[in-house]
Amino acid sequence: MYIKSALDSHNESDEQQLREIERIAEEENVSILVFDQESYNGDLFNLGITQYTRTLAYYQNGKAKKNLDFMNLSEDQITSEISNFIQDVKFDFID
Repeated sequence: MYIKSALDSHNESDEQQLREIERIAEEENVSILVFDQESYNGDLFNLGITQYTRTLAYYQNGKAKKNLDFMNLSEDQITSEISNFIQDVKFDFID
């Protein structure tokens, strides 16, 4: 699941990251859920979501098992980190 930020200043980077996530997920034949925080005014923790905005996480049985935080990644790192994340999740949890 990817959590989109509610801040307008993050729209461009959110969209770039999301396009890349969706492209790689399609190549790897996995589904990604996107939660748009802008459409929800409450605290994500009230929904049982322990994930921060602008992160990608894999959940199993309602618990986050693996996270990828985009905050400290350069644009050059994003594609490889998403690809590694999805491949690791497939290897560790799905296949």
